[in-house]
Amino acid sequence: NLELVENDEARELMEKLNKYIGENLGEDYMLGHSYFMGKDINLEFIKKYKIKPLLEEYFYADEEKLKEILNLHM
Repeated sequence: NLELVENDEARELMEKLNKYIGENLGEDYMLGHSYFMGKDINLEFIKKYKIKPLLEEYFYADEEKLKEILNLHM
């Protein structure tokens, strides 16, 4: 739920990632708002240690799509 994400940069990242994930894997794989909660979150930490490993798991069979999502959105 984007409305629960207070940090503008985090909200924008969540929106972009979920658009890509939804188009390539389906809605069931979209990221939840809990990754992006809090106004003063450390977004770089979350991207590196929470989101990137998840994306690597999601796109393990398609290295090109993994590279694309990481280059475009991370």
